[in-house]
Amino acid sequence: MKTPSHSILRIALILASFAVLAACTQEHRVRIDPELYVRSQNFGQGQRIGLKVTDRRKQNAIYNEEMGPKTAVVGALNKVNIYPKGTVDDPIEEQIKEALTTLGYVPVDEKQKADRTMEVQILQLRMLYSYEDPKIKIPEKKVRLHAALGVVAQKGERKFKKLYKTHLDKSQNLLTGEVKNEQFINDGLSMTLQKIFEDRALLLFLSPEG
Repeated sequence: MKTPSHSILRIALILASFAVLAACTQEHRVRIDPELYVRSQNFGQGQRIGLKVTDRRKQNAIYNEEMGPKTAVVGALNKVNIYPKGTVDDPIEEQIKEALTTLGYVPVDEKQKADRTMEVQILQLRMLYSYEDPKIKIPEKKVRLHAALGVVAQKGERKFKKLYKTHLDKSQNLLTGEVKNEQFINDGLSMTLQKIFEDRALLLFLSPEG
């Protein structure tokens, strides 16, 4: 049977460990490297397509300590800042170029002459804590990734606009390291990109017959 002194000591050790975590802020730099799988086919029939990828996020941080939960005892939990290494739009643009080429298109710079254009807007890429009851002192360690890409395609006077979103949940501690966070972020981006190139309505709009 545990004595009251043992219980008090245990609680004190738990609070002390959280206080140490709260006092230290880690910074993770993750490499943006999504994957996109497209089956090779001559869908575009050699048509030129002007491509533009723009980063329209309001902040560069994918996660920072202000986004996390707060506790009455030790304040903010998981004091970690997560930023991308380099740009976010360049690696995404490379994946889209490869996908369009695989589909039989010839992607060119948006300023070059092309019968159709495709702009992909990076609207959201951030991680937030998700937990059931914000009043509890130690929330569940569950992270949700929000990824959102907007597509604006144009062919002549016609336009195609659509938002593609992914919410990806995972039970993990953000302080576990860069590798897990990097994989989690790229998984969410990959899923969102995949949704774009599995959208038959968009592919039909871009096609010569559409």
